[in-house]
Amino acid sequence: MCTGGGWGNTCSNVFIGSATGDYSKTWQMLPAPYFGSIGSAGPDKDALCRLFDSAYSGCTGSGLSILTYPGN
Repeated sequence: MCTGGGWGNTCSNVFIGSATGDYSKTWQMLPAPYFGSIGSAGPDKDALCRLFDSAYSGCTGSGLSILTYPGN
């Protein structure tokens, strides 16, 4: 993910979740500088990202967005 649009500015690969797949027990806030500042994001091929805001604590509900490869 990147802080700028078009994969610009500060970028890094960020993994947040559980290797066991039980994300409901391991949700985490995005680390700085990405919290509140995502300009572009996307998952690896054959994966997806599901983004939530504080109204959906615990990773439940429909969330804000579902991103698929290559992201945007």
